[in-house]
Amino acid sequence: MKTIFFTIATRARINFILRTDIFETLKERGFKLVIISPFGEDEKFISEFGGDNVIFEPLPCMGRLGLLVNFWRNTALEISHPILTQTRFVHSRIIRRFVKAKKNIVKIKGMVRRIILGMIPPQWRSNPKFWDGVEKFFIKNKHSRALFKKHQPSVVILASAGAEGIDTLFVTYAKRFNVPTVAVDNNIDVFEFRYFSTPRSITKWALFSNVQQEEAKKIQKIPADKLIITGPARYDHYFRNFKPMSRNDFFKQIGADPNKKLITYGAKTPKMFPHNDEVMNSIVNGIQSGTINKQSQLFVRFDSGHNPEQYNTLLEKIVWESADKKSHRNHVANLLYYSDVVISVGSTFNIEACFVHTPSIWIGFGDIQGKVKREDSYRLAYDIPLYDRILDTEAIKFVETPESLVEQIQKYLKDKTLDEEKRKVLVEQEYSITDGRSGERIANLIESISR
Repeated sequence: MKTIFFTIATRARINFILRTDIFETLKERGFKLVIISPFGEDEKFISEFGGDNVIFEPLPCMGRLGLLVNFWRNTALEISHPILTQTRFVHSRIIRRFVKAKKNIVKIKGMVRRIILGMIPPQWRSNPKFWDGVEKFFIKNKHSRALFKKHQPSVVILASAGAEGIDTLFVTYAKRFNVPTVAVDNNIDVFEFRYFSTPRSITKWALFSNVQQEEAKKIQKIPADKLIITGPARYDHYFRNFKPMSRNDFFKQIGADPNKKLITYGAKTPKMFPHNDEVMNSIVNGIQSGTINKQSQLFVRFDSGHNPEQYNTLLEKIVWESADKKSHRNHVANLLYYSDVVISVGSTFNIEACFVHTPSIWIGFGDIQGKVKREDSYRLAYDIPLYDRILDTEAIKFVETPESLVEQIQKYLKDKTLDEEKRKVLVEQEYSITDGRSGERIANLIESISR
């Protein structure tokens, strides 16, 4: 019996990998599946994914030295490409703009690391094979080594080729044991926003679309034979077997009124977008004044790590939930399906809404009072080719003032079918195959390369 490793480092990967046909297909075909995750002692997790051919193992830790080597490698192999130059700037501004207390420390650490890197001869420093050797020498992990020796995997399934830190550990050990690796969950922004340095060499990449394939070849210089267009396994359930709950049952579940229209706002953490209260107040005031249909209600889904209590009395005027507690993909699908309009700040949440024919709006104003410079605002996040490409379809409306947000909400509440053809164009553009069988294709790919 051949063995497949599933590395599941986060709860998001439960939805995007384990709850797909990748896992179910390989399980049904009798492979021994080893799930390596921090959730192996969770009874619900074991009940959902367990079986006679499923084994649970704890997730190893990368270690400080491994993280340091990872940083050095990424710095040394930074890709020089105009698209990545722009997205690197955007990424750094979004992530660091509110972490001013650490600014000097970050500079000092960066200076020290650059000095160390400068001591390495340029011909070595720019060679990925040199860094493969460095990682092989310095990244030592008894737990990982023991896992590979104990189970002798035929393939290692990863979320990424090292964009998520822990995946680096498994890419490294898979090379040591000559085991094929497959990155199976590469979101639409993967080559513009996840790999600023040369990716580690893996056996295969399972991609959503032709667009991703072209980006990977042009920007990251990944060989074409490694890039397989499979479609989005994480979204198969939308395209093939999604069956919504009854409206009354779902609205009862979320505490909303089934007789009112549902305006859903996906609220990012304040570190990412510090104006959630102003956005929510604009919508609530619009409903109360009648500018937005009074037979409407605002439902807010707070991102993971977002503490709703900071909004105090505003919570009394809305219906809300935390993504941490309501993470199952079926719940999210029902929420998007029954929403009359979905709003967020640059999230793929809106693209998922397009799958179920629900109108979407992206907020493009970073500060309602207009007092923040563009480079300090989340508005900057849209200044990358991915967003340009999506916004060009006009499938997701882009609003730059609170007034235009309210106006656009009201338009969609009057007619949910507005822009439906444009939403179809967006889905076809970003997801080349939407037959709901992407997971099965990836499972076939994994089986074909298993040693």
